Amino acid sequence: MRRKETSRNHARETREFEAEQRRAALAEKLLKSKRVEDPFWNISPHAPLVQRLGVCIVGLFFLLIGGIIFRSGFEDHNWFAIVISLGFVVAGVYSVRNGGWPRSR
Repeated sequence: MRRKETSRNHARETREFEAEQRRAALAEKLLKSKRVEDPFWNISPHAPLVQRLGVCIVGLFFLLIGGIIFRSGFEDHNWFAIVISLGFVVAGVYSVRNGGWPRSR
């Protein structure tokens, strides 16, 4: 009787251990993938057109939001909003420049 319980416990522990190993392997694959590591504005020189257009659109959105925040902060003399808006503008310019056509060297 005790032997059956031990074998059941061993089988259950083995299944749990294998499940943990699969989850760890999946997480490791996700962490090592290039899409997770690189920010969206660092585009490879051989990126497809759709990816370049997507980054340019996101950059233009950042520029638009930065401009709106800058205008409202300038009218209200809110320096905090102006600093935040400049961060959006810098991120937008950086995204648009890197999302555009690759530079020839």
